[in-house]
Amino acid sequence: WWVLALAAVVGLLLAVDVPGLGPKTYVATGGVQVLPTGVDSASGASGRVGGEIDLDAEVELLKSVDVASRAKALLKVPDSPRELATHVTVEVPPDTWVLKISYRAPTPEDAQRSAQAFAQAYLDNRAAVATAKLKTSAAALRAQIAVATRQLQQVTGQKAALPETSPEWAKADAQENVLINRISQLSGDLSPIEAALAAKVVPGHVINRPKLLSGD
Repeated sequence: WWVLALAAVVGLLLAVDVPGLGPKTYVATGGVQVLPTGVDSASGASGRVGGEIDLDAEVELLKSVDVASRAKALLKVPDSPRELATHVTVEVPPDTWVLKISYRAPTPEDAQRSAQAFAQAYLDNRAAVATAKLKTSAAALRAQIAVATRQLQQVTGQKAALPETSPEWAKADAQENVLINRISQLSGDLSPIEAALAAKVVPGHVINRPKLLSGD
């Protein structure tokens, strides 16, 4: 299992004139590097993927209402999540696992804060989703182990009451071995999941804060 690792690399702010949006807006641009979590989906139709990661799906996720809602909570602004998401654009540089995030706002401070919030919101959401999937998988495996263990106890008890030379004993012995192997296999599948949950999913680190450039 891969431990989720995501590093946010934050870029510069650029001042640009945008018709219809007032005399000037500011764009904060940064990036998030995405690594496999072990619970990612398969590659997308475009083939623009990194290992197990569907980067096209990650682009849509970053602009989703779920991520925007987390960003809104971080920013503490009255804007709706959908409104905040309209200011976000995301690109994937060729041959990378990087999501290049840009946020457009009326002031450099707002652009900086919002770009940072969306990067963090994406990291938090991705970590939460991966953790939830791991917990679901762990619960399913534990349930299967519990069922197989009860069956093993029953078969072992039946076997102990039978003569070793009887056909029933041989049948019970074979069933016992199947169940022992089944429990061993399930336990092997569960072990790395429990280790990942114990270590906690690590979403990565913001390694540079946005830098502001004054507008002309």
